[in-house]
Amino acid sequence: MIRYLLKFVSKLEHAQMLVDGKLFMRPASYYRRLEMGQGDMGEGAVFPNACIYKHSQCPIYCLYAVKHNDIDLNGCVHISNQCIEDFGCSDGYIVAVDFGKFKSFLKAVDTHGYELDAGMVNYYQITCDDIEKLFVDQTPRNLFIKRPYFSYQHEFRVVIAHALSLKKDSIIYESSVNLSDAARIVKVSDLRHNNKNYTLALSNRMKDMA
Repeated sequence: MIRYLLKFVSKLEHAQMLVDGKLFMRPASYYRRLEMGQGDMGEGAVFPNACIYKHSQCPIYCLYAVKHNDIDLNGCVHISNQCIEDFGCSDGYIVAVDFGKFKSFLKAVDTHGYELDAGMVNYYQITCDDIEKLFVDQTPRNLFIKRPYFSYQHEFRVVIAHALSLKKDSIIYESSVNLSDAARIVKVSDLRHNNKNYTLALSNRMKDMA
């Protein structure tokens, strides 16, 4: 069961954007162009080891899911250094959001009439048996599949089933639900860390998080 979602960002204004009820989203194809960190040539692929993609221009939004068993007895979650490095936020920020409130937030997002889908990413290698199903499926379910290598990212993903123009590399969707009472922005450099991970303290009362 998911308890919290974390958003890793490099800039404070991007963190505040989520708290204010806005999703800054990029198309799946954007992440194939990145060379490191979030970069993944397999993003949106429907055929293993080949550059055959579907729904590449659908906007996606990525968060880190914290499940009940990820939280230790001290109420802390331990985030791998690699995850922080991937998202380029060692000098940036983490937005921690109560999952129940985030679900209400998603229901109120204005998608301009397009379908919104959200859920955990499944980490596995696409097999030959999967290929036909992915080709005939008209929904962007392939965007919820990533290679096992990325499983440490614990990704919860939001997808809008709408192809952006090839000229657009970002879009903002807004919700009528504000997250200010269910989220907190934490500076990564303020967290305890060692050579393996960063430690973020969580609380049922978001205002008590540190």
